[in-house]
Amino acid sequence: MAFIDRIQIKLASGHGGKGAVHFKRTRRSPRAGPDGGDGGKGGDLILSPKASLTDFSHLSGQALYKAEDGKPGEKGKKKGARGKDLVVYVPEGTLCYDSKEKLLQEVKNKEWRFLKGGKGGKGNHFFKNARLQAPQTAQSGQPSVQTKVTLELKWMSDVCLIGHRNCGKTALLLNLSQRKERLYPSSCPRFFSVKAPAFTSPVLFVDLPGLSPSTRKFLKQAERTKIIILMIPLKAADPFFSYQNLKQEILSYDQECNSNLSQKDFILLLRGEKNSLTVEKIKPFNKVSIKTISFFNQNNPHRIKELINTILAGLMRSPVSDTTRVFDKEVD
Repeated sequence: MAFIDRIQIKLASGHGGKGAVHFKRTRRSPRAGPDGGDGGKGGDLILSPKASLTDFSHLSGQALYKAEDGKPGEKGKKKGARGKDLVVYVPEGTLCYDSKEKLLQEVKNKEWRFLKGGKGGKGNHFFKNARLQAPQTAQSGQPSVQTKVTLELKWMSDVCLIGHRNCGKTALLLNLSQRKERLYPSSCPRFFSVKAPAFTSPVLFVDLPGLSPSTRKFLKQAERTKIIILMIPLKAADPFFSYQNLKQEILSYDQECNSNLSQKDFILLLRGEKNSLTVEKIKPFNKVSIKTISFFNQNNPHRIKELINTILAGLMRSPVSDTTRVFDKEVD
């Protein structure tokens, strides 16, 4: 199934129930007067965050999401039943925009009662007075509120892994989380909660597909991360060229989307065994200004520990406040 991180849908609250027009008739009181009840309130439309959701694919099959209408009033001044609220579940961190692309709300930690249902109409008993003893009218209830919104997802994470295809990102995540399952390469971003013993609390990782011009759009899911890990395999013909390519993709995304990815805290992993060939390959990285871990191997506990300590140190640091882009400090 395709990964959907932006979707446009219609949302609507429930219509207020109609008030009833009714007159009480009994054998002893043939003209007891109006007793039409009020209509019930329409249901509210609620957007609620759900941690297990990672995109909007569950919303793509329906154009309109509408809460239940209120029930009409009944005889005996009985009020109509309230319409049921409709809860639309969305991933945590969902941004909700109106039809003019104005940000309305971020659905983050708690549900948001977005559209309130219409009030129920008054029954004819409400209109009885000294001059009007037998009113024949009742209110129809407030109408439903319907609007078109755009939902956009930008994951909130601690660490984002970026690299070309088959660079070893997934293998690293499996090692950190000590999971034994087999994960296959994916063409969509993946979200991991790593509960490794070295981390005092779960660390949220995002694994992006192999970066290229066609997958650059997925860098959106790195905009709200704290640390970006660039992974470069030393077995590549020219690892430094691979690094420059990743750097250019990130800078291009920043320019196209007015983002600030290049101002994030970066860690550069040069994955591979140490030998005479790889020693030569890493020499161009001496001028790289970001934190670099050379000859990284996820099966080497010392390198894993070094990476974990670097991640923890980065998470404790405050966000980069320097307006100079990290990559702009480098000399190509």
